[in-house]
Amino acid sequence: MYATPADLETYVGQHFILLKFWQRITGEDVDPSVRPVLTQLCSLYGAWRLEKHLATLYQGLYMMGGEPTRLLRDGIVELCSQLKPDAVALVDAVAPPDFILNSALGASDGDLYKNLQAAIYRTPEVFERPEWWKDVVQWQTHSKL
Repeated sequence: MYATPADLETYVGQHFILLKFWQRITGEDVDPSVRPVLTQLCSLYGAWRLEKHLATLYQGLYMMGGEPTRLLRDGIVELCSQLKPDAVALVDAVAPPDFILNSALGASDGDLYKNLQAAIYRTPEVFERPEWWKDVVQWQTHSKL
């Protein structure tokens, strides 16, 4: 089975995204200190998209044998390890602000337990018994011992 028109639209769209990303990061207005990280990120995106469509590439005889797949996957792992030191900065660059995220677990200050406790304490009626508690706890049943 060959690529459908919908598949081709997807491929063209992904190529367009990759091309625009590359044009943007190689432009003169990009800070040279962040260009290597952005180049690695662009390469990772391209390799990730290629890996997703390996079956189609093999089917169309654009790839043969196991070597291209191994090289592609090894390259993805290598790019991830190179990007690891910059992962927090990359996430902070694209992450929504805390007030939009509204999550005790995903706050940018890193105080997970403090934020979780504060969220629990802010919840109305959190320390009150629910009306159905007697259905769960058999509080009037006496022991037969």
